[in-house]
Amino acid sequence: MSASSRKSSRAPSTAPRLARGVLRLMEPWIALADETLARVLPDELPIRDLAYATVVFYLGVNLMSHLDAKHTRTDALFARARELAPLPHRLLDAQ
Repeated sequence: MSASSRKSSRAPSTAPRLARGVLRLMEPWIALADETLARVLPDELPIRDLAYATVVFYLGVNLMSHLDAKHTRTDALFARARELAPLPHRLLDAQ
């Protein structure tokens, strides 16, 4: 059996186990984000969903910052976020 055959035969059993492990390790972070957002955001907002989105965003940005050694796109994303940061305040003040 070739190395690639052995590797592909293990992948189906390893990937779900890895996924479960990552999801399990994310739960405390989601809970922390949930508690924090619940303290500062209105109750009408979907806090648990926002907590999940926050952690998923962080995980994705962290992963991409390691894959993109120059951090070009990640830096550009945060530069754009800085530019747009005042926008929600302006929208809320306009109401």
